[in-house]
Amino acid sequence: MSNEIDSSALEDELNDNYAVASSLYKQGLFDRAINLYEECISKYIYLEKGSDSAYVASTYNNIAAAYNIKGDYEKALQYHEKSLQIKIKKYEDSHPEIADSYNNIAIVYYNQADYVRALSNYNKSLIIYTSKLGKDHPKVADTYYNIAIVYYNRNNFDTALSYYDKAVQIRQRELGSDHPAVADIFHNMATVYHCQYDYARAVEYYEKCLRIYEESYGVDHQDVSMAASNLHMMEMERQERLLSTPKKS
Repeated sequence: MSNEIDSSALEDELNDNYAVASSLYKQGLFDRAINLYEECISKYIYLEKGSDSAYVASTYNNIAAAYNIKGDYEKALQYHEKSLQIKIKKYEDSHPEIADSYNNIAIVYYNQADYVRALSNYNKSLIIYTSKLGKDHPKVADTYYNIAIVYYNRNNFDTALSYYDKAVQIRQRELGSDHPAVADIFHNMATVYHCQYDYARAVEYYEKCLRIYEESYGVDHQDVSMAASNLHMMEMERQERLLSTPKKS
């Protein structure tokens, strides 16, 4: 009877500690959150619940996310890999949980500016999401969006635009054409066109996103200010380029 009481008390403490760790994470107190998450894993294993459970995998993922935000990318990858290995043992190879891990690993590689490995892991997740969740699932759109950002940072603008276009088509079907998440993509597409000096299309997409932001948030929202500022700076740049271009005689 005593062992049952001790076990029950320890399980209650485990649940309380996990909730506190999650709260610390949300407050940005990452070192304390990491320590408490580690304690939770130790208690969980002590309770003979197993070291290869979904709980442990999820907690490793939380620890990895904290290290990623702290900028300790090696530790982040280490814990994401631990989480992934548990999921590979627990689930079939094409389970969406495994795709989530590949996505998380891709984010860390992106933050390291290791774009080749980021794309490799995003593509692994994309294959699973598409096959298991369907080609119009929000996670597919999000992955297209993330892949587009990687290509943009590699200055591969045409490929970035093609992935943004795939993402925006899904978001429009899922959320409607006037949703802020659609405007986010329009803003990024405008930025790409701006980098290509395609000012006409850049203006078109800045104006599209501005209209949606204003209707969704009101004219005083920070996203409205950001898009309007980017449009203004681009217009100034276009005028400067026109003035500096020699006129034909």
